[in-house]
Amino acid sequence: MPIQNQNDPLSSPARRSILALGGGVAAVGLAASTLNTASASERPVAEPVSGPYPVPPPEKTAGPIKPARGTNLTGKVAVVTGAARGIGRAIAVEFAANGADVIALDIAGPVSPTADAAPATKTELEETVAQIRAYGRRGEAIVADIRKIKQLRSAADHIERTYGKIDCVVANAAIQGWKPLLEMDDNDWEDQIQNNLTGTANTVRAFAPKMVARKYGRLILLSSMQGRMGTMSGASYSASNTKGYCL
Repeated sequence: MPIQNQNDPLSSPARRSILALGGGVAAVGLAASTLNTASASERPVAEPVSGPYPVPPPEKTAGPIKPARGTNLTGKVAVVTGAARGIGRAIAVEFAANGADVIALDIAGPVSPTADAAPATKTELEETVAQIRAYGRRGEAIVADIRKIKQLRSAADHIERTYGKIDCVVANAAIQGWKPLLEMDDNDWEDQIQNNLTGTANTVRAFAPKMVARKYGRLILLSSMQGRMGTMSGASYSASNTKGYCL
C-alpha cells in the first residue's frame, strides 16, 4: 500500500523479497518459538500445534539474513509490529542488515487465552533489538498493544520526534487459535478479530498520517492465504486475515 508511487528501495522488487522472506521464515520462526507446555488445566483454550514444523526447501526460502541482499535501505526508518520473534524479528533484522534503522514493536506479553503459542516476552523483544544493533543500525523496543490505537499514536509521535521520519511500517503482529465456530466462546472469535484485523487497521490509522504529511511512505500488511481459503476450525483467523485484501 504505497503512499506515493515513486522509484525507491521499498518498491516492487524489495516487496517481493520481503514476501519471500516471510514465507521462508514462517516455519522456522514457529519452530523456534516456545510453545505452552503447561499442564492441561493451565493450557490456553487452543491447544498448541504439535511439531515437528516443516522446513521449506532452499528454493522456497530467501535463506539466512545477510547484508547487501540487493535492497538498499540506508537512511530509512522502519517500524515492525510483532517483532519480538518469528517472522517479525526476521523482517526487522533483515531491514537492519540492509541499512535501515528499525523500531521493534510488540505487546511482549499475553494477548489472549485462545492463542496457540506462548506469549512473546520483553526479553525476546530486546534480543530483536540487539540483533538490529549488531548491524550497526539504530534500534529500539516499544511495548504496545496494537488493539489500543492511543498506544500506537503515542508510539508514532515518539518515533517521528526521535528519528525525524517514518519511511516504512510492517503490520505483522497476529495471533491464531483453533476451534470449530459453533464451539467458540466470545474470546475465541473476538480476540483474533480485534488483534489481527482491528489491530492492523489501527496500525495503518496511527502511522499513515505521518507518511501522508511527508508525501512518502510504505505500508506492508502481512496476511495469510487463510484469508482467501478457509481452514477447518480456523474461522476467526480466516476472517481476520481479509485485512490483506480489503484495507
